[in-house]
Amino acid sequence: MTATGTPHDPAPPAQEIRFLRAGDGVRLAYAVHGEGPPLVNVACWLSHLQFDWESPVWRHLLEDLGSFTTLVRYDERGSGLSDWQIADYSLDARVNDLESVVDQLGLGRVALLGMSQGGPVAIAYAARHPERVSHLVLLGTQDRGPLTARLSAERMVEFETMVNLIRIGWARENPVFRRVFTSLFIPAATDEQVRWFDDLQRMSTSTENAVRMWVERAKVNVAPLLPLRCKRCRRSSRLGDRVRERVRRPRRRPPDRKRADAVFRVDRA
Repeated sequence: MTATGTPHDPAPPAQEIRFLRAGDGVRLAYAVHGEGPPLVNVACWLSHLQFDWESPVWRHLLEDLGSFTTLVRYDERGSGLSDWQIADYSLDARVNDLESVVDQLGLGRVALLGMSQGGPVAIAYAARHPERVSHLVLLGTQDRGPLTARLSAERMVEFETMVNLIRIGWARENPVFRRVFTSLFIPAATDEQVRWFDDLQRMSTSTENAVRMWVERAKVNVAPLLPLRCKRCRRSSRLGDRVRERVRRPRRRPPDRKRADAVFRVDRA
C-alpha cells in the first residue's frame, strides 16, 4: 500500500534484451516483450532499448503495444546497445539488419511498424520479402530523403545547418543545440520529456555516428519500390488499424505528399 492507502499499480511486464550478429558481423541488440501476433518496430534514428523502456516519451506506448502483440524492437547499427564502430550506414545495410532480426525470431510472417525514418527500411523489406510480412504500418514517414529531391537553395542551407548543429552541439553538456532536434521531434513535449530526449541524443550514439546517420537518411529513395509493394498489398486491416490508432500522434509539420500514414495488409506473393 502507498502512504495514501492506494494499492500500487501492477508491475509492467519486463522486456528481454538479446543480441545477434548481422550478416556483416555487426552486433545488434533487440528486445522482446508482450504477447500476441509478432510486431517488429523498425529502428528509427535515436534509440536505446533500456533507456526507451524507462522513457516518459515511449514507455506508455511500449506497454500498450505489448498488451496485444509480441513487440520486437532493436537498436540500429551505431546506436544504443548495438555496436557503435560501424563502416556502413546505408539503406541496404539497415534492411539487412532487419532481415537478421526477423530471421533470428523464426516467427514466419511478422507485422512491421515503420515510424518516421524507419519507414523506408520497412518499405524496402516488404518489397524484398512480401511473403514474410503480414502487415505494413507506416506512420509519419516518407519515401525519399531531401538529398534525393531537388532542394531549393534555402532547403539545402537548412539541411547543412542541421548537420552542423549535430557536429557542434551533440556531445556538449549544454543542450541548447540539441534542443533544436527535440523541438522538431516532440514540439509539445513536457519539461520531463524535453530533458529525457536531450539525454537520449547524447547517450544513444556518438557525434560522428549521428552525422553519418543523418546524411545517409537524406540519400534514401524507396519511391521506385512503391508500385511493386502496392501490387501485393491491400489497404488496412484489423491488426494494422489497431496499431496505428495506438501510435498516431499530432504531426510535427503540415502533411505533404512525401510524408504520410498508411496501413497495408500484405498478400503472399
